[in-house]
Formats: sequence, C-alpha cells, structure tokens
Amino acid sequence: MSPTVESCPDQITDLHRSRFAELGYVAFENVLSGDEIGAARTALSEVTHSLIKQLEEGKAQLRQAPAGATRNYAGPRVVAEQGCAIHFESGIDPHALSPQEAEIRFRKLHDYDQSHPVFQGLVQHDRIRGFLGQLIGQEMILKATMALSKPPFIGSEKPWHQDCAFFNIPHDTPVVGVWIALDKATASNGAMHVITGSHRNGPEEHFKRRDWQICDTEIDVANDVVVPLEPGGVLFWHGLTHHGSPPNGTEFRRRALQFHYRPHGV
Repeated sequence: MSPTVESCPDQITDLHRSRFAELGYVAFENVLSGDEIGAARTALSEVTHSLIKQLEEGKAQLRQAPAGATRNYAGPRVVAEQGCAIHFESGIDPHALSPQEAEIRFRKLHDYDQSHPVFQGLVQHDRIRGFLGQLIGQEMILKATMALSKPPFIGSEKPWHQDCAFFNIPHDTPVVGVWIALDKATASNGAMHVITGSHRNGPEEHFKRRDWQICDTEIDVANDVVVPLEPGGVLFWHGLTHHGSPPNGTEFRRRALQFHYRPHGV
C-alpha cells in the first residue's frame, strides 16, 4: 500500500480527523522548517555530548543490561542524575567513545525534553502539540520523550508493537505518538512502518522475544505501509496502531525525535 503523506496544512481538518480515525495515522511533510530541524540536530548533539562528558567526569552512571535482556535492551546505557539517559547497541563500550563517536552510535535517548531549550519549545510547538489537540479534540499533554537513532549499518530492527503496551494507562486512553524526522527516512535506512486500521482492533498481547512485541504471525502484513519522510516531516499515530521499523542497512544514519502525549487529566 502507498502511504498517505501531504504537505503540512495550516490546521487540522475533518478530513485529517477521519483519516486518523480510519487508518490510525496521519503524516505531513514540512511540519518543521529547515532552521528548526538544524536547531534540533544541534540540540541533540549537545545533549548526547553532555551525557558522555558527565560519564567521563563521574557525574553519570554506566548501567549494563540485566541478564536475559532481549536484543534491543541488551546494550549499556548512560544515566544522568536528572534521569536523562542514552542507550547503545549491544557490544558498545561508552567509555571507549568520544562524544562525537557516541553521537553517531547511540540507539536511543530518553527523558531529554527538559535538557535543552530547543526541546522544551518543540514539545509545545503549534504544529505538534497544537495539531494533536485539533486531531483528538481535547487538550493533550506530554507523557514521554525519546530520540531514536539507527546508526549506519548497525541500527537494529524495532519489531511490531503498540505503544500503549509500554504505558500503565487505561486501554481506552487516546495516547498519540509523534515521530519527527531529523534525517531523510527511507525504506532502506529504517523509516517507520504502520499497519493501517490496526488500532481499531484494540490492545494486542505482547511477548518478550526480540523486543516487547506483538507476535509476528499476528500482523496483518497486507496493510503494511512504510512512511518515508524528509527532514522536518512528522508522523502522528494512535497508541494502538501496530508499527515498527526495519534495521538500517545503509551508510546513512536515521535520527528522529519521538514524543508521546496523553489527554489532560488521565
């Protein structure tokens, strides 16, 4: 199936709302400007460099994965005192990396929204949080932040899953994920895949296999859509929509910011 991606509108319309209700996602190009993407890339570099420098200075902890951790959780992480953390692929020693190397090779950064003014602004952006309020029809507030990177050649798969399976919230809560491309996201370097309409089937049982995931045989692959995006493009998806991303087999890294929002009062 071909993805439904359009240039960023001035506001969310009834067509977008009906598309989101039917497909479980909407995607727009040019949501953020070139200057905004440049600022986000710089901010991400500054936060990752800071974490590695804190590790070198003994101000952050190096935590190894627990025994039996599945593939995507088998690597080490560096955790700062304020809770911001950076994760690496299995086999990488953060102590052996320069801040510049760590920026290229990290897998995930989380809880970083208060670590830089650029991110403090982006989570409240009119075309991000503002669009969500229009899309869902109620005020949405930030629940979680991650920055997701697939390093060249080693960026691993994220198996099929529903985001609500990671959150301790009522199943009927309309959690929405926002995925902001910082690099060109393609079918080859790990662009997001969604199973259209899958959110309408409700929560699925998840298993600890390669990740915390839906069983591969339970996925309706006939409705699999890959959503390539240019830098500044944004994917909004329902927390029950089945989605995942393949490994990065290219020489180009694929970075994205990911925010999750929940209704106010939940």
